[in-house]
Amino acid sequence: MKKTVQLLLFLSLFIAGYSSSNAQNNNGGKISGKVTDKETNAPVQSAAVKLLSGKDSSIVSGTETDASGNFSFDKVAFGKYSVLVELTGYSKSYARGITLSDGNQNVNLDLKLKSGTTTTDEIVVESEKSEIELKPDRRVFNVEKNMNVTGGSAIDVLKNIPSVSVDVDGNVTLRGNSNVKIIIDGKPFGINGANMNTMLEQIPANQISSVELITNPGAKFDAEGASGIINIVMKKNDGVGYNGNVTLNAGTKDKYNGSFNLNVKNKGLNLFGNYDYRLNNFFIEGNSVRDNFINSVYAITNQSSDGNFRNYSHFGKGGLDYTFDNNNSLSLSGNYNDRNRQRSESNRVTQFNTQNSQTGDYLNSMFEKGDGYSFNIASNYTLKFKNPKQSLSNDFSFLRWTDNSTSNNTTDYYINQGTPQAKRNQFNNESNDEFNGQLDYTHPFSEDIKLEAGIKETYRNTDKDYRSENYNYVTNTYDYDANLSNHFKYSDNIAAAYLTFSAKVKNTTFMLGLRGEQTNTDGNLITTNNTFKTDYFDLFPSVSVSQKLGITEELSASYSRRIYRPGIWDLNPFVVASDPLNYFSGNPKVKPEYTNSYELSFIKYFSATTITPTVFFRDTYDKITRTRVLTDSNRTLTTVDNLERSKSYGAELVMNTTLFQFWNLNGSVSYFKNDVTANIPNVPSSNSTYSWSGRASSFMRLPGILDIQFSYFYSGKQITTQGTVEPFTSFDVSLKKDFLDNRASLSLRVQDVFNNLKFKVLIDDPNFTENLFRKRDTRAGFLTFTYKFGKEDKNQKRRKNDTAPPPSDGMGF
Repeated sequence: MKKTVQLLLFLSLFIAGYSSSNAQNNNGGKISGKVTDKETNAPVQSAAVKLLSGKDSSIVSGTETDASGNFSFDKVAFGKYSVLVELTGYSKSYARGITLSDGNQNVNLDLKLKSGTTTTDEIVVESEKSEIELKPDRRVFNVEKNMNVTGGSAIDVLKNIPSVSVDVDGNVTLRGNSNVKIIIDGKPFGINGANMNTMLEQIPANQISSVELITNPGAKFDAEGASGIINIVMKKNDGVGYNGNVTLNAGTKDKYNGSFNLNVKNKGLNLFGNYDYRLNNFFIEGNSVRDNFINSVYAITNQSSDGNFRNYSHFGKGGLDYTFDNNNSLSLSGNYNDRNRQRSESNRVTQFNTQNSQTGDYLNSMFEKGDGYSFNIASNYTLKFKNPKQSLSNDFSFLRWTDNSTSNNTTDYYINQGTPQAKRNQFNNESNDEFNGQLDYTHPFSEDIKLEAGIKETYRNTDKDYRSENYNYVTNTYDYDANLSNHFKYSDNIAAAYLTFSAKVKNTTFMLGLRGEQTNTDGNLITTNNTFKTDYFDLFPSVSVSQKLGITEELSASYSRRIYRPGIWDLNPFVVASDPLNYFSGNPKVKPEYTNSYELSFIKYFSATTITPTVFFRDTYDKITRTRVLTDSNRTLTTVDNLERSKSYGAELVMNTTLFQFWNLNGSVSYFKNDVTANIPNVPSSNSTYSWSGRASSFMRLPGILDIQFSYFYSGKQITTQGTVEPFTSFDVSLKKDFLDNRASLSLRVQDVFNNLKFKVLIDDPNFTENLFRKRDTRAGFLTFTYKFGKEDKNQKRRKNDTAPPPSDGMGF
């Protein structure tokens, strides 16, 4: 019954979208307006109105104003445009930034001319963004209107993005693959596998403008990330003046956050800053049942756990953008995050033999306190030549991330009453430094042909010191435990260079790219004085071709070679005990994995609907995976190894539709299949895994009343290398009311309304089976108040002593 309801939900979404697209015309959008005298406000008749391409200012169409000063361009293809109005004896009026899309089909302009002058008055038209934008090399999801992330973090934003999945512990996957690279504003932000969850939870959702999915990146991007790149784009303000906002948020079960944002811009200088504080409190529960086939004494082990997490964090960001002149600009930015956390958890373990007699009963208790900080500084300098499309830019950034924790653990035994309580302390101190330097050059040969080249240097250094000690009842002191302590240092240096050539021939656009990366790594396990080094050079070609089949249809194909390098957790060979029955160890012999990625996508624009089906294939060698084995009669070890080969197939369908002017729907359905071959003990030599997921979102704006949004996500059953992951779902509801002339708003958000978001795994090994369950208290309600303030000239009206920009031939350099 549940599966039937889910299927009907997705079918109704796509049927509604298809019906909407067919019920409305398929002739593009409309740009209209009225031209009046600036001083008398009288209509201006017979003024020449030109519709210009937003890309190159070429003339798309032309008309004249009628006796009432009105003009109209009908059946205009979706895209970006400008409008130029001129009449002898009057000034000229130039409107730029006009965007037509499925979510913004009609634009109306109010243009004014002043008699007796030859200047040009320019205005910027602010068009409402469509929720989904499709670009040649990426899909852009605009999240500013998404109410289901109000008061949340970047983790909450990613939960609402098609093709992206986030589990209950905040682990991010793209198209079912966790080997994804996440960047901020196109630049590294120190987000990697070790600290990804922590970093993403510190980024306020209300500062994110959009999320870009680049599933087959070109040579200009780092080759890291087998499944692609997720680029989180932060909000920016282009208006002259000042503006800002204050947000206060309170959630059930002791969850709070507040933020303050300010932006000031005057002429060529833009200053910005924001501060965010969050207190997050949540509970977690879990259990596992392990059937051991090789140990008759501990044939069955049951573990039941519950815990409480409490996190505090401060996040501040500031910077400036300065334009020296039309050819030189500089950007400087920095951010600082300080965080504290505490966690308490208990884990009750009961064990039985093959005769179902109890053989073990004990309680593990843990209390942990931790703190850390991170800061990031970045700069960008851009030089534009006579032709503004010819440019040279350089970027520098430095990041430091630290984390420290102290954990106190006890074990109380209930069967062997004479056994004293076991006490263990664990200390972890970790620091990460990352430096990036990059130089990029763009050279246009014509309007449709350009060459790009660049170099980049990345250096990362990690120092992880983990110490464990056990209580000695003879000396009444804690003794150092050399078996569970280790100090590991790891650094890697990546030097890269790339070259891309792109061109457009009629309706065909293509890009060829080649990237070379030299990697040098140095690992040092100080505890045992073991070292290991690697150095290797790789080439990463990329190709993309896009063909317009008409005004409303486009077909694109792409290929790229990618790499996923093992991180410090993958490589550190020392054993870490998460509890007495479960250990983890890295593998210094694990190799990087290489992926050949192919993708074919089709885009169809209707008047109110966009549909994008995509198919992809990833062929991966030496795929990095985690396996779990019994190391003795009762203890499991999770470690890292390479599969021989992995072939992934997938298909996606993404749709966005505007049923009515006030009602928008979007949704997606994804299916992934993975065939693997392996040569690893206790892992099948060949196996097939699969998963599918779907999401749907409905946004309704009832003018003068309120905004309503519903979001639903379903992740189907996933077949993994050693077992299965059970399906899970989530349903969110949000309401928002604007008041005080839209300067203030009050929002109510309820996430995981039916409390279905959980994590259930079955591990099937020749020596044991294990059922795992884990869940956070994901059902929560949030009340958010936001107040916007400021004074700015959004139109940026400027007077110039020349005419509007003429059409460019691209040869001005």
